Amino acid sequence: MGVSGLQTRLFARFTVMAIVLTVVGLAVGGFGLHQSSVQKVTGDSGSLHAPGNISSLSAIETVIQVTFADIAHLSPDALLRMKDLGTSVVLLDAREADEFKVSRIPGAVRVDPDATPHQMLRTTGHLKGKTVVVYCSIGARSSSLVRRVRARLQQSGVRSLYNLSGGIFRWHNEQRQLIDDAGATDYVHKFDGYWGQLVRRQELAVSAPLRTED
Repeated sequence: MGVSGLQTRLFARFTVMAIVLTVVGLAVGGFGLHQSSVQKVTGDSGSLHAPGNISSLSAIETVIQVTFADIAHLSPDALLRMKDLGTSVVLLDAREADEFKVSRIPGAVRVDPDATPHQMLRTTGHLKGKTVVVYCSIGARSSSLVRRVRARLQQSGVRSLYNLSGGIFRWHNEQRQLIDDAGATDYVHKFDGYWGQLVRRQELAVSAPLRTED
């Protein structure tokens, strides 16, 4: 990809995230919630928008779930229970390629966060009768994607479609397994320095893979 193409891609990436986060009541400068949004949804009257501070991931999850109330949200525990019961689950990672390269949830297939229903089906193949779970960093991009493709996927026979609550940040914070191309890893892509504050183990929040290929 040329320089102009990369610049266009990065601009589109941050524009989409800014729009999504503005819709759910998050400050464009990061994951810090606007005070009024937190109070309205969670009843929290604490000071959450001071410079350098960030709202809790659980508060952000609540606002996302309220804003995207028309789609289904699934907790990590519920996802694992589904798998234990033998449910046919297709796990989709709606982050950028550089984020996916650092780590992903085992079994996940990456789809472009801006994918159309046709593009998603071309990536995943046949989904009839399957349960589809989509995640991103915190659930904003994945919720937007689920909303956008839901009607078409339901027409194709998808059994159910969910956003994974809290995204890979919650998964990582709960110390669940992640992998990269070489196997198990403890690292997770932080998206950027501000948003990466949501990762509890800061020493494991990175912006590029640390392992080099042989």
